Amino acid sequence: MNKRLVVFCLVLSCLLLTSVGWANEQQENEEEIIIDVEDYRLEEEGASEREELDLDELDFDVDEFKSNVDLRFNMGPQFALLKLDLSDLNTELAENDVDYKAVGEDLFLSGFGLIAGSRKGSRFAYHRLSGEEVSTGDDGARVNLEVGYSGFLYEKAFYTTENNDLAWGVLLGKGDATLMKIPEKGAEKIGYYTKSFLAFQPGINFHRQISSLVGFDLSLGYLITHSSGWETAGYSQSVAIDDFRAPVFSLRFSFGF
Repeated sequence: MNKRLVVFCLVLSCLLLTSVGWANEQQENEEEIIIDVEDYRLEEEGASEREELDLDELDFDVDEFKSNVDLRFNMGPQFALLKLDLSDLNTELAENDVDYKAVGEDLFLSGFGLIAGSRKGSRFAYHRLSGEEVSTGDDGARVNLEVGYSGFLYEKAFYTTENNDLAWGVLLGKGDATLMKIPEKGAEKIGYYTKSFLAFQPGINFHRQISSLVGFDLSLGYLITHSSGWETAGYSQSVAIDDFRAPVFSLRFSFGF
């Protein structure tokens, strides 16, 4: 009996010692996990603070940029009204045996423009516009007049505020015009005339910046063209429209600054 009791006590003592050692080891592991989690949390908080700092440094204020930099750059669709004098052409059409209807003298043009340079000084632009006027008589006789031109524009600002400016400018370019006379609907024989011309257009422009990147331009100019005359298949033709002399009113929506 005494031997068994001694063996039992020895086994129990071993188990108790093993349990105490395992408990101490678990406690140490838990402390290491807590320390690791705390270190990870501190690292994450530091990374977040660095990211917020980086985002603050990258924050870009367009208005502040515009106020510190004397720069103008924008582009957008453009619409214009060309006030033509077609009295000679309409007189010729009225005297014709064909029932042509008078051609309207208000020619609406559309296109686009872009500009770059100094907001308070000189800048350069490119404009392209084209349009068509069609008149149709009661018996189907029709007259088509197409005009298009493009060119480079030099502008010089003479009055500027934070969101507005006024500038005078001159456009130099070239263009084409086409006149087509169709005596009746479905006719095979038509009058077809073309010409190329040089364009000169002085004018004044008002720019309004509505928001940081959106604005509009209102322009008033006077188109003067010069050409060698009308042609049909390379042969000179006499047409009752000479070179154009016409005021131009235009509106351009601009995207930029």
